[in-house]
Amino acid sequence: NNNNNNTVFGRGNDPIPVSPTPPVDECSEDVEACFEEFLSPVDFDTLTKTLKNGLTVQTEPLGQVTFNSFGDICEILEGLTEFELLVVMADILGTLQIVSPDINGLAVCIAEAIGINPN
Repeated sequence: NNNNNNTVFGRGNDPIPVSPTPPVDECSEDVEACFEEFLSPVDFDTLTKTLKNGLTVQTEPLGQVTFNSFGDICEILEGLTEFELLVVMADILGTLQIVSPDINGLAVCIAEAIGINPN
């Protein structure tokens, strides 16, 4: 199983234009790492499996949204305030019946990954 996901930086061969928000794949990896850090292995596994099938969440700031990947979390939550992000995180975990020991820590981690500045 050769998953070569190494990012190689070279001169003149960077196809991604520089933007103020992190690229989705980098953000996706960071968001995934946040969930892995703050959820138990069992809960993280539940989240990962559910995302593959589509995780539909009813949430106050966004209405009904479906996440199919950690990248979707980056794209859909970009532009929210830190408080709105906290609400969405609580709704995602509530939908999965996951009790996070530190939802604030998780939300701050994800806010940093997405590039949401603290209010």
